[in-house]
Amino acid sequence: MSYRVKFGGQVFSLIRENDQFLLNGTPVGTDVVSLGGNHYHILVGNTGYRAELVNREGKQFFWKINQVLYPIELQDHLDQMLEKLGFDSSSAKKLNELKSPMPGLVLKVMAEAGAEVKTGDSLLVLESMKMENLIKSPGDGIISEIKVVVGQTVEKGSVMIKFV
Repeated sequence: MSYRVKFGGQVFSLIRENDQFLLNGTPVGTDVVSLGGNHYHILVGNTGYRAELVNREGKQFFWKINQVLYPIELQDHLDQMLEKLGFDSSSAKKLNELKSPMPGLVLKVMAEAGAEVKTGDSLLVLESMKMENLIKSPGDGIISEIKVVVGQTVEKGSVMIKFV
């Protein structure tokens, strides 16, 4: 199975053949152990990561890896073929709003209305279960309104930022 992975503002090629992963054509030794629920321990080479699948919206996944929240988008073979034909499904999806992936307390807001943001730009810090989570932009856009303030409690799915 072949995927294009958008992660941290970068794009990677990920191929899975049986139990082997190739990242940008290079074999990557990985081991994934489920810790129950949406929690995992991932070993890549000699480095271990604690990961939690926080939320999923279509082909966009919100993973908390070592306490930092990352939006990760997967494009399978069909998505890549449609993009080559000029039917880019991701361009049809306009960034309208950023919703809270979990309940929490807004600790810091780093963005402001009118700012142009790119995928992976840091927008705010949300504390949940006594852990600070850096919330990053899931796409490119211009912020029209910040709907939260520092010290505000938000529920999962609450709109925190609106885009033009």
